[in-house]
Amino acid sequence: MLTILALLKAHIDIQLFIISFGKEQLNIRIMQ
Repeated sequence: MLTILALLKAHIDIQLFIISFGKEQLNIRIMQ
């Protein structure tokens, strides 16, 4: 059970990282 929660949390963390990274890329493009 703990492994499932750990995997789920890791998946969510990766999703949030991708979203925040994408926003940074958009901001960089807008600035240029």
